Amino acid sequence: MIYFKKTLEYLFKLEKGKRFLFLFLIALPAGFGAAITAPHHVYKQWIETFEVGNLDFLSALMFGGTASPLRVVIAGAITIVLLLFSISVMASVISRNLRVGVFSVNRRLLREFNEAFLPSSCAVITASLVVIVGKLLLGAMLVLFQTFTSVLISKIMSLIALVLNVALVCYFIALGILYLPYMTFNGLRPRVALAEAVNRTGGRLTLRMFMVVFLPMLLNYIVGGLLSLADNLIVSLVVETVMYAISLVYLVALSFVSYYEVNELPREDYTREYFFNQYK
Repeated sequence: MIYFKKTLEYLFKLEKGKRFLFLFLIALPAGFGAAITAPHHVYKQWIETFEVGNLDFLSALMFGGTASPLRVVIAGAITIVLLLFSISVMASVISRNLRVGVFSVNRRLLREFNEAFLPSSCAVITASLVVIVGKLLLGAMLVLFQTFTSVLISKIMSLIALVLNVALVCYFIALGILYLPYMTFNGLRPRVALAEAVNRTGGRLTLRMFMVVFLPMLLNYIVGGLLSLADNLIVSLVVETVMYAISLVYLVALSFVSYYEVNELPREDYTREYFFNQYK
């Protein structure tokens, strides 16, 4: 769990949480978009009203929801734009911090956005495709389970499929966790950077990286699911926005910190206080 510990150290221990606070504020717009597009309260409604015989693929994709597909697509597109903005700014700030040791956010956020726009756009598009393909596979499985005659068995299989889908998406994210740093630091083209990232995280490292990605994401779903029991959409929206923003900060920081750890490169972001506390 060295990558998990180093990421938490980067966010909370070094500079006493200042880094996390600034990155969290940058990630809030994307967190809000994600909370609107993928709210957790739909799972509660889906489980409570679960029945068999519904072979509508769109209904399965939205967990029995009644939202217009056009609205879902528009909300998804807006969320991708917000993700691109937040990730670009965070990637610019974190990469500079690790490379030269200065943690600062330019008041002109568009300048920070522009510095890491191209690699971040490739990373966001790739991750979005992974999520969309995973969602389509999940929808197909849910439709398949609707053909069962037993409501209980169908519900159990559907819940298992949901967890496995989250695990599968997290696996591919873990496999390409170094994708963004390789484009940012090495200037590699997207296809080459992805191949190098997958090559570096292959073997035993894949499982370790999967665990440090999957467990925090699973916690996100658990907290969101528990909040849905309160039946308060405003509270759920606020908390899910915070949870999604924290998850995004964690994943971006994890990718860059892991890049340095995997390649055994010296980091320039350690403060004097850190070394003083280490050796006093």
